Amino acid sequence: MQTKNHDYTEYKINLKRSLPGQFKIYFVFSIGKNHNDNNLEFIGIGEIKPRKGFDLVIKALPAIVKKYPTIKYKIVGPGDYSWLAKICHEYNVEKNVIFTGPKSDDELVNEIHNSYAYIHAPRIIDNNFEGFGIVYIEANACGIPALGSRSGGVPDAIVHEKTGLLFAENSIDEITQAMLRVIEDRSFYESLKSNCINWAKAHDWKEIGKQYLELYHKI
Repeated sequence: MQTKNHDYTEYKINLKRSLPGQFKIYFVFSIGKNHNDNNLEFIGIGEIKPRKGFDLVIKALPAIVKKYPTIKYKIVGPGDYSWLAKICHEYNVEKNVIFTGPKSDDELVNEIHNSYAYIHAPRIIDNNFEGFGIVYIEANACGIPALGSRSGGVPDAIVHEKTGLLFAENSIDEITQAMLRVIEDRSFYESLKSNCINWAKAHDWKEIGKQYLELYHKI
């Protein structure tokens, strides 16, 4: 659904998750509302555990902080982040990393809206891997590009160089380069943003439902 106001266009996209307590809301993407492209705040969302790769993004920050000292990486989600705080101290980026703990659905959508880009860097640990990676689609629904690793189901959620960027699993250097690219190449960044909403809309449950029905009738 699309509505128009004086200074923004609002899209309502149904990206409900099926599990209780996980995004039982619609994502509302508003062009021209809330989003601040001059705010270099990246965001990562998920349970705090090694498989999510938040630590890899933190380790990529020092090279970026040298050029952009005000950059922030906000990590949102439940779990013990003390081990990540130690890495922040070791890499001298304590002022650049924010741990918020869990957020309500409405708060989380606002956090994404107010971020520059989304990033977390999943990896396979003990045969545990990232699934489809709907959080990347959720970020796109809020109008920001998504950056993630070529791991598990992430490549199914990010269209490389169209809705975001993919990088090699466990590669701190490639994480750094991906983040710098969306910061420094503004025309590329804008092109990613322009593709985000249509990619997210393609994953509205109404569209997914149509695909299931088409598949059912073919069987």
